[in-house]
Amino acid sequence: MSKILLGPTSFVGPLAWVSLTEEFLEGGIVTGGMDTHAALVWDLAIGEKVQSPKCHQVQVTGIALDGLDIASSSVD
Repeated sequence: MSKILLGPTSFVGPLAWVSLTEEFLEGGIVTGGMDTHAALVWDLAIGEKVQSPKCHQVQVTGIALDGLDIASSSVD
């Protein structure tokens, strides 16, 4: 399977895989990077961003998942 996710305009650093669930039928990815202050949640079934909770003042530098709970880190 191959998907191109359009959205980030700069470096994408951390990412985490979202396992298949009833909500994410083909799985998902959580990304962070230089151009956003949020951990972006992507649904691979539709190839689109489905959540973007603003959580930091500057770029997201780390992401971890516990089920669907997201923990993120930043230089702020």
